[in-house]
Amino acid sequence: MHPEAGTPDPVSAAARPDAKRVLIVLAGAFDPVADSTPLCDAEKPALDRMARVGRAGVVDLGTASPWDGFAALLGLAGRAPSLGAAEALGLGVATGPGETAYRADFVTLADREFRDPFGGKVKDPEATLLLDAVRAAARGARPELRAELLVVRAGGHRNVVVLAGPAQFCSSPWEMVGQRPASGMPSEGPVREFFDAAQHALAAHDVNAVRVDLGENPANALWLHGGGAAAAQAPAPVRGRVLVGRGAATAGLARVLGWEASLVQGDDEALAAAALAAMSSADFVVVRTESVADAAALGGAPAKRDALSAADARLVAPLLAAAEEQDAYVMAVAADSVLDSRTHALVRKGVPFVVAGAGAAPGHGVGDAAFTEKACASGGLHLGSGSEFFALFS
Repeated sequence: MHPEAGTPDPVSAAARPDAKRVLIVLAGAFDPVADSTPLCDAEKPALDRMARVGRAGVVDLGTASPWDGFAALLGLAGRAPSLGAAEALGLGVATGPGETAYRADFVTLADREFRDPFGGKVKDPEATLLLDAVRAAARGARPELRAELLVVRAGGHRNVVVLAGPAQFCSSPWEMVGQRPASGMPSEGPVREFFDAAQHALAAHDVNAVRVDLGENPANALWLHGGGAAAAQAPAPVRGRVLVGRGAATAGLARVLGWEASLVQGDDEALAAAALAAMSSADFVVVRTESVADAAALGGAPAKRDALSAADARLVAPLLAAAEEQDAYVMAVAADSVLDSRTHALVRKGVPFVVAGAGAAPGHGVGDAAFTEKACASGGLHLGSGSEFFALFS
């Protein structure tokens, strides 16, 4: 850790081993430092309170995607599963030697640009019909692909694809809004071949023709990202730690950590309810939400501001209130990446966070100021890696 000279050590759970530990990760929630950002404009009394009584700072994650940033915050340096691998593990989809599991999201392309990273929020049975067409098209393009693992439904706009060959990097869908697909994917190889075959099949599909007629965004492409080899489960469970989140990737990551998974279908209020239930018996509860980044992807800065206000009220506030009822607690709120709400560009270092609770030094928060990216950058608590951040809870 590298606090500025003259400041006390940051909050440490090690000083109070009996402390209840809570971490909320707001995926892609904060912007680069500026005088005016969605975080600056949001109504966030719970985050502001944490910053006043605790410490605000930044952590350099240096990761290639928001998911990798999340794994880094949990101290998984060098053994973090990719998003695709975590999804596959959570779904029970085997990834063999020489194969790569990818997350495959339905998306909407218009005028050859990303318009909707959720494919109009297409659901079953339409999504299943679309995937049937993709399977047929991809097998026709590459007969050597294993048909039974080609595409697996994961719910909502999410799917998993397993392809032969080493992992190829693609940008996250949040970064691609307003961009041409070619700018975020390899120019050749299995990912590009699959993308082209799937797009051809989906563009002409009757399901998408009906969606356009109804004024809905078509799910006319599949975007592969988060590729990686098979993830290994932890050799033994770790008691008292719970990972709360949505989707199969949450279950897969929990298995890698050896933690219990609490899977949620619903909004941030449902996540908060699951986290509060976990806090009653667990020593360390981690909850991740993508609600802020999802809102920003479609609505830009105003939607991001409103989503931050909602996350503060629905998720941060109730968990902070429950933590403050404990004899001792350590609670942090962090982002897994910085996403510019104007350009959608991903900034891979200097991720803001706030931590409060046992061991906190009074008078070294942000004073009467609000919790903002600028307050975090000047807060004096600068951590050099996700492992240093995770040490706050160890």
